[in-house]
Amino acid sequence: MGTSRRSYGGRTVEERRADRRDRMLAAGLELFGTEGRNGTSIERVCQVASVSIRNFYEEFTSRDALLVEVHKRIMEASTQAANAACASAGEVTLEERLRINFTVGLGTIFADPRAVRVAYTEVLGGGSEVQEYWLAWRANLAGVFRRYRAEEVERGRAEDGDSTMPALMAVGAIHELAHAASQRPSEVPLRALVDELVRFTLAAIGGSAAVSR
Repeated sequence: MGTSRRSYGGRTVEERRADRRDRMLAAGLELFGTEGRNGTSIERVCQVASVSIRNFYEEFTSRDALLVEVHKRIMEASTQAANAACASAGEVTLEERLRINFTVGLGTIFADPRAVRVAYTEVLGGGSEVQEYWLAWRANLAGVFRRYRAEEVERGRAEDGDSTMPALMAVGAIHELAHAASQRPSEVPLRALVDELVRFTLAAIGGSAAVSR
């Protein structure tokens, strides 16, 4: 029997390792989301996750590598929920698609204050590894908005042109507005935030007319 298929307590090596990784990611969300990156040590993550330091370095090269993976997991859950909602809605306008994306995607993140802190605060305070990841993530989201713009051009609802800078501007605005709203949840309800984001994004990427006030 190969090492990978060996069973310990009824579970394979892969299953045990996956369980340890999940516990470390959960510990990362808890600690980064409550105590922040600067207040979180690898030793503390291992204590909360009930794993050894050796186990940690089998999965992650550093504390920032864990932060990146926690952020990825948050954003993947948000994206999957938004995509599923858009798919269920069928054929919709760009304005409707944006509204669904922002409502469901941000709603998924805002449901957990720890996720909000990781997504809009802690990811900006990491070292070079986190910053490199953040720039790539931002560029990827900007690419999504460029595709939206291209679709609007094909439908004759937007003028053709380079949408690179407007798309990056939209990404920056989304992050800043979401961060500001997260600091004042009682003053800025999700619906008001979504209204502003839809209006701004439509204007930034040159789609159909901005939402009227």
